[in-house]
Parts: sequence; structure tokens; C-alpha cells
Amino acid sequence: MKKKILPIIFVLVGLVLTQCSTVTYPPNVQSVEQHKNGVLITFNEPTNGANWLRVELLKDDVVHVLSSANQNSEKARPSLIVSDSPMYEGTWELKNSDNSVEISTTALKVDVSLTEGIVSFTDMEGKLLLSETTRKFSPITDKDQEALEITQSFEWSADEGLFGLGQHQDGDMNYRGKKVVLAQENTVIAIPLLISTKGYGILWDNYSETEFNDTVEEPYLHSKVADEIDYYFMSGNTTDDVIAHYRDLTGVAPMVPKWALGYIQSRCRYPSFKELMDVAEKYRELQIPLDVMMISYRHWGKYGLGSLKFDEEFFPDPEGNIAKLHEMNMHTMISTWPGFETKTDNYRAMKEKDYLLGFQNYFKAEVYDSYNPGAGKLYWEMLDKNMFQKGIDGWWLDCSEPEYPKLFSEADNYLGTGKRYLNTFSLFAAKNIYEGQKKTNPGKRPFILTRSSFAGQQHYGAASWSGDVGNSLKEEVGSDFETLKAQIPAGLNFCLSGVPYWTTDIGGYKGGLPSNKEYQEVFTRWFQYGTFCPIFRTHGERYPGVVASPRNDNINGNELWSYGEKAMNICADFVRLRYRLMPYIYSLSAKVTFDGYTIMRGLPFDFSYDTNVFNINDQFMFGPSILVNPVVEAQAQRREVYLPSQTKWFDFWTDQIYEGGQKVDMDAPIEKIPLLIKAGSILPYGPVVQYATQEYDEPLEIRIYPGADANFDLYEDEGDNHNYESGKYSLIGFKWDQNTKKLTIMERKGAFEGMSKNREFRIVLIPEEESETSNKTSHVSYTGEEVSVQL
Repeated sequence: MKKKILPIIFVLVGLVLTQCSTVTYPPNVQSVEQHKNGVLITFNEPTNGANWLRVELLKDDVVHVLSSANQNSEKARPSLIVSDSPMYEGTWELKNSDNSVEISTTALKVDVSLTEGIVSFTDMEGKLLLSETTRKFSPITDKDQEALEITQSFEWSADEGLFGLGQHQDGDMNYRGKKVVLAQENTVIAIPLLISTKGYGILWDNYSETEFNDTVEEPYLHSKVADEIDYYFMSGNTTDDVIAHYRDLTGVAPMVPKWALGYIQSRCRYPSFKELMDVAEKYRELQIPLDVMMISYRHWGKYGLGSLKFDEEFFPDPEGNIAKLHEMNMHTMISTWPGFETKTDNYRAMKEKDYLLGFQNYFKAEVYDSYNPGAGKLYWEMLDKNMFQKGIDGWWLDCSEPEYPKLFSEADNYLGTGKRYLNTFSLFAAKNIYEGQKKTNPGKRPFILTRSSFAGQQHYGAASWSGDVGNSLKEEVGSDFETLKAQIPAGLNFCLSGVPYWTTDIGGYKGGLPSNKEYQEVFTRWFQYGTFCPIFRTHGERYPGVVASPRNDNINGNELWSYGEKAMNICADFVRLRYRLMPYIYSLSAKVTFDGYTIMRGLPFDFSYDTNVFNINDQFMFGPSILVNPVVEAQAQRREVYLPSQTKWFDFWTDQIYEGGQKVDMDAPIEKIPLLIKAGSILPYGPVVQYATQEYDEPLEIRIYPGADANFDLYEDEGDNHNYESGKYSLIGFKWDQNTKKLTIMERKGAFEGMSKNREFRIVLIPEEESETSNKTSHVSYTGEEVSVQL
């Protein structure tokens, strides 16, 4: 889907409401103009701070609200994040009275108080979802430009949970009673999407420093630089519906390459191709599955950051070495920064065209203007020539906030001031690479790992990780249980912010001695958690750490064998589990693209009816079926697990059944974490493979966890191109009928080159009653036609 950044145009079909002759508006109202998809209300005097207020329908359950103290009643600038979309074509009704205007669709009622200028949203059953209260506009000067500082207050209900807003590592998930600042920096990701357990979301369309504050009498969203208050209200029956609306507005998340969902091996630095290749070969020798070797920073050596070159003394023959990795069915990603040291040719090329922002990052390299289309095009051309054409498969965008946000906020960019566009640098940095690669080589899916993100960034094949070293010791991603515990709600809220792919530096970025028994436990527990993140990657600077040398080498390894035989064997088992779940994971990745789905799911996604889950920070669903319960305490042998209500749960390891709606003390020795499967689940479970796209002859196991009807669509395609966009993929639907105990394998839909037309499935029914002592199994030869299995 091509994303266009265009202003939304209002179509005027009547100057005033037809009922004007029978309605007397309050003295503060100049006019109420009916448009094809909404109303514009103009005030004679500022009402609740506003000179005008627009309410625009985009769908039956998506509403755009604009208001400002400026006189011009048009949106001042095109949105950077909301795609141009077709004009609303639904049926809606407008009712007006002396003091209010009500807009009704088949899904929503929007009421506007004319005397107070307040907008409220109600469902069709009359339940109030959200209401504005006060709004404020304060004139400011942003350098030489007139602007507004804005505040919109809302009224939340007492039983409501609020989530999203990006990634914040304070250990909280539910933001009720909290204050959160949205300003990009290392370890902090600002995404202005707020999700409510009442079935709605607010997309706040502003790019400056923003504050959410629920600690005051009138909770609010506040932004420092704006032209108007601009937000989108999205409602739905489920949180998935709301996230799907967000993606409709800001851009579909494309399919990531299948290899990106496998295991990614990294450490702070591999000082040479030789060491990197030795590590890759050892993984294959040990038969520990692996898909990606990361090439970290300082590979440029004497040439300097931004040269986009390999120092041949330590990284000779990049084409040949990368080709060897490809022969081993491994891929490469490389660390690239948005800056250029002054000694590099690329610096001079950027400088000549005035494509630099005038401040430097950690390496004293000047940051490029990612907003400038010419700079973005040139940056990709440099990457393409020096990296992509040598075989590099993916991009690791470090310091994409960019680094030193205060300096960035003081620098002008192509679009305007740094303060106005503070949070969006990474959005454009990812866009430049995604669009550049897709145009240069449409046969290979872009995959980007970036330290920052913003609304809409999912549209550019981008995942994020939780960062490394913040502005203080408190903010760094350390290597202890306390830090691990904080990662879980940070990642869950990130995914509740509409961007589906996220990960951490498994083991923590800073510190950790691999030979230390206590740290081996931290690493093992973090690794078990990381197995169930959308992206699965180790990384870190292990102690004794970086030594003073020209190459800034990292002494200690970060490979699984670095942590001793016991830890290695446990972690290797979890890697194998990840790959056995690959048919499940890749099918969920397709749901992300086609259905607006989210893989890593805070419990409010699926159990918003159960208020007990609102403040659970350390449990989550991995897809629709797997409840993941990381262990975040030292020397733990058990952990307490809350089982969401209105369903039963199967212990993944033992098949023991538990009733939902209770806390259970579960077995959690170092070898495992509690994993439970939701009753009414179909779980495809493959054989152990060494890389994500490896073909196998063994039957694919289809596990049925009964207790309720179940469905699952097994998705397959070519794995690393864009042919899926033209329908070249297959779906095999599985449907379990709880009453008849019958599994139906539906007729295959679609096809792609290289598809296996004949499949072997091993159907396994997990016992539903404790009296049943063994699984029921059946073998099915599938040729693409519908077939049923009685179990």
C-alpha cells in the first residue's frame, strides 16, 4: 500500500444545517456547517479555548476531531502519519438542538455541546465511551514561527485501563494515575496512541514533546508545539479492531522476511569477519538453530562512521564472507547510523547538498536530515552501493532518535523546527531505507531494526528494540532481574501502540559476566522470555566489557556456549521450541499484515472483560493461544500465574488443565517457564529445523486443545519477496467443532511457486478430562481438498 501524505479535504455540501430555521443557536455560536462527512462549528468568541471545531467521520467507528484558537478553520499542515483515505461513504444522521449537535452512525454517536464546545462519544447502547472536558491553547513562538501550545483534557471512567503510548521502562503497564512524557531518547519510544479497555483508542496527531497526565483532576494530553488539537477517535468490539483502525490510518505493516522471525545472534561487537564466521559455523556444528548474524559497529575501522565501508584489515572480502553465510542459510544485518564523520567522502557529499542538520552524535559524526527527500534518497544510494549490493540482508538503525535529542530539537530540518518534529526522525529514517530498497530490489523484503519508532513506522518493515544506554545509569538497559522485569510491560505497551515487532537485548545491554553463576541465571531467564518476543535476538556488552584499544574490542562472548553447558542446553532447547512454533509464528505474522493483528499481546487485548488483568505487568499472550509467564526473580523454582477468566487453560509442559479466573502457583525450575495454552486452540507445531525456511519431510503436527470451538489459518508463502502482495500465498484453514469432536481441514486457498501440493499432518487431540491418559492422534494426507477427521 503506497502511503500518501496529503491534507484531508472537507467536502462542503450545505452552508448550514437544514434545520436552522427551527433552531436557535447559543450566542457564542456563529454557524454550524454540515459537510458530507461531518460538521464545522465556528464560534463568535472562543469557546472552551477554540474558535472553531471540526468533527469528521472517516468510518462508522472512526472520527477525526480538530479544533484551534487560530481563525483559519482548515488543518494547517498535512499529517505526517495519517494516509490519505477515501471519503467516508457510510450512512449517518445528524440531529441538532439549540445547544447540541449529534452525529449518529451504525456504530457510534458523537455529541457536540455547542455551549461548551465539548465532544463526547457513546456506543449504540448508550454507554459513554469518552468525553472531552476542557481544552487550552497558549500562543507561543517556535523560533520565528507562531504556534500554539495545546492541552486537551478528557474524562476517564473509574473502571477503565489505559495502555500504549510507546515504550517506557518504569515498570508500569496501566497508565491510570500516571504521568508519561512522550519524547524520544535511548530506552524511551514515544508513540501517541492511547488504548482503552472500554474498546476505543485515541491517536494524537502531534510530533512535539507531549505529556499524558492522569494524576490531576482533569487528565490531559498536552503538546508543546502545534497549530491545532488534532486527534482520531477509533472504537471497536476488540482491541484488535482498534489497532486495525490505527493501521488503516497510518499504514499496513508489511510481511517481514521469514528469516527475521528466527534466532538473531549478536554481541556488542565482532571485531572481525573471522570471529563472526567462527561463531556462525559453531552454531551449525552444535545444531542450534540460527538465522541471522549481526555485524555491529566499528566495522568501518580506519574509514570512519558514515564511510559505509568495511576496514579490510579486519573485514576483508565482504562479498565473499557474506556469500559464505548465505551458503550456510544464514542472513546478515549491519549496524548503520544516521551520521557522517567529517573525514568521509559521504560527509562531503551530504554537506555539499546541505543535507546535514549541523550537530554531531557520539562519534562526532554529523546527523543527516532524514526529512529531506533528497537526503533520504542519497542515504539509501550510499547504503545500496556499499552494503546492499555486497549481500547485506537487513538494517540495524542505531541512534535513530536521533542521538542527543536536545541538540536535534534545536536544529531546523527540511520540514521545520526540531521542536515541532521532535519525535519523528526515526519514522523518516526507516521510510528512506524501506522505500529505497523496495524500489531497488522489489524481490527482497526490507527488514529494519531501529532504536526508535513513531506512529506509522510499522508501514516501513521496521521493528524496534528497547535500547541500551540512556541518559543516566537508571535508564540504561542493565543485566539484572530488575531490568528484565521492566522490559515486559515496556514491550507490551509498545505493541499496544500499534507497531507489532519488538525485541530486547537478551541478557541486557550493559554488563553481565558470562562465567558468573548469578548472571547465567539472569541470561537464561531473559532468553526464555525473549523466545516469545516477536523478534528473537541476543545482544549486549558483556563484562569485563570494552577495553581501551584502537578497535574498542569486546572481550567476552555473548554466544550460548559463553554461559556454560547447563545454560547453553536450556537456551538451545528454547531456540528449538521457537523454531518448532515457526508455522504458528509465521501465520500470525501474516495476520499482522492482512488483519491488523498483534503477536505479543498484553492481557487487555484478549481479556478486557476481566479487570484483574489490567495491572498484570509480567504475563502476556503470544498469539491467540499461548499464555507466557516469564520468571523474573532470582533462584525461583515456582511462580504465581493469574489465569484469565471465562476459559480453561492447559499446561503446555504437562497438559494439566486449570480453570480460569484464579491464581495458580506453578512449577518454574530454571529449565522452563510456565506456558499455558488457552482451551479452544489449534497449534501448528513443526519439527526442529536449523533455519526458518528449511524444508522438512516430517508431518506437521496440529495440536488441538479442546474445550471450545477453534479455528486457525496456516499461512505459507515464498518467505522473502513481495509476491504475497499479488495473492501468491496459501491458506489452509483448520476448524475444530467442540460438540462433534471433529476437525475439518478446509480446502486450500491460493498458491505460490514452490508450494508443496501434498501435505502430511499429524493431528493430536490433547485430553480434555483428567481421566483420559493419552492423546488421540490421527494421520492425514492432505492434497488441498477439504477433509474431516473424527477424534
